[in-house]
Amino acid sequence: RRLPSPHRVGDRAMTEAATHTLRFRLVAAFSTVVIAFGAAVVFVFLSIARIQEATHDLVMREEAVRYGLTLASCGRDQYIHTAHLLITHDEHHVEEEREVVKRMEDCQEHVRMAVSDDRERAALDDLDAAAEEFRRVFFEGIVPAVREHRLQDALDLHDKSEELLSRIIADNDRLSSSFRAKIDEASRRARDLGAWATSVSAAALFLAVATAIVVGLRLGRSILDPVRELVAGTEAVARGEPL
Repeated sequence: RRLPSPHRVGDRAMTEAATHTLRFRLVAAFSTVVIAFGAAVVFVFLSIARIQEATHDLVMREEAVRYGLTLASCGRDQYIHTAHLLITHDEHHVEEEREVVKRMEDCQEHVRMAVSDDRERAALDDLDAAAEEFRRVFFEGIVPAVREHRLQDALDLHDKSEELLSRIIADNDRLSSSFRAKIDEASRRARDLGAWATSVSAAALFLAVATAIVVGLRLGRSILDPVRELVAGTEAVARGEPL
């Protein structure tokens, strides 16, 4: 039995080492490309999440502004029904007032969901207090005075209700102004995040593609150089030249 020559043993060892090196480079190259693309995808998703958060904030405050407008309209309706009750003594306006109160309370709850700082909270608390006081003055003061024909008492309470309605409208205006400012801020933040996400994502994807190209070229050289050496060695053997 013939033992393998030292040259063949050395060639086999060199081949195994080259194969191991090539395998390592392939794994490293693939991992680099995957990490680059993965980082780009993660950044895009994080940016989308932040844009959605800003958009949700914007939509919530836009809705609060709409409810604020309805609230102000309810305040004016309350004033109208109070005046008409004093003039006509028509009990129908009492029931109309109850309907307006329900709509106004619903608006107050929706506006409260958009309140996010102490200044807004203070304005809404004052609005709630003024609205509650107005309802008490109307139902417990003006209505009994009208029914009992105490006109002067009803007129005095009407003056007080006007002051309360002015407070309600002023507080609502402050809240609406604050909400609009935050709507502008949220819109600007969403636009900036969108532009930043687009730029960084494009840069990350470009980097990933560039990395894939560079790695591919290096791998090509790693594969082709040993092949060239093998071909050269084969041709040398064919010519009878020693290795």
